[in-house]
Amino acid sequence: MPTTHEQIRKLAYRREFASLEARLNDPDVAVRLAVIQTLADFHYDDLPDVLLRGLRDRAATVRERCLSLLRAHRDTAVAALAGALTIRALAPLCAALLAGSAAGREELRVQPCGALDPLLAAAQDADLPTDLRTDAVTFLARYDSPAVEECLARLAWTAGELRQTVLTALALRETPESTQALLAACSDTTAAWPTDVAVIDRLGRIDDYRAEEVLRRLLSWRGLFVLTPVQRAGAARALDRLTARTARLRAGALSRAAEPTAEPGPGALSRSDRSA
Repeated sequence: MPTTHEQIRKLAYRREFASLEARLNDPDVAVRLAVIQTLADFHYDDLPDVLLRGLRDRAATVRERCLSLLRAHRDTAVAALAGALTIRALAPLCAALLAGSAAGREELRVQPCGALDPLLAAAQDADLPTDLRTDAVTFLARYDSPAVEECLARLAWTAGELRQTVLTALALRETPESTQALLAACSDTTAAWPTDVAVIDRLGRIDDYRAEEVLRRLLSWRGLFVLTPVQRAGAARALDRLTARTARLRAGALSRAAEPTAEPGPGALSRSDRSA
């Protein structure tokens, strides 16, 4: 008597995929998992649709397997993932998966408005894996939107890899709102220090005392335990550039303040004499 797994494999060898899909409704979780894995092994044409359906399975193990397979097949699942952006429950996850592949990012670029809300939701969804959230944040940095500014400003206070990705996104945007959010987050001495080269370089181009304080902290002895030699060299260059610019601005302000007033002319002297 063949086992259930052997029966499922036999159906796949016979290309009886309709019968296999029917077994996705089996009450046994093990059967559903075996069917999904078999369809993936046999490169079933409609595998992306099967996996998207599995993301809403009542069993967590099935949902996790489907997500794992979608990650592995995301380049061939672009059309299905893009179509699922209209499904509210799946849109954030699908947007994040698209943002993590070259083909997916191309798809997001052709429908920027339709992808903005799902990407914002994905970036802020604490239940999503961190790497998917960072992919969403990286793509969000392309959007010129107040909602993106607010989202990044909030996420700058998170921890770990996501925080560093958000700080980089803020540094690359170079808007007044992003600059203030970057300075506020980097000035927090209790949070992880900024380490990305793009962030360090941006700090060296911001005329604000907080930027100088952050760079000096990075170059302190504690920075030896946080930054690589390359990053410390970048911080040193950024601080030199910032202090040189600050010195030039101060010198210019002092020279303008010290400019002599015009000497009184003969007419002014004669009027003074008459009043005397």
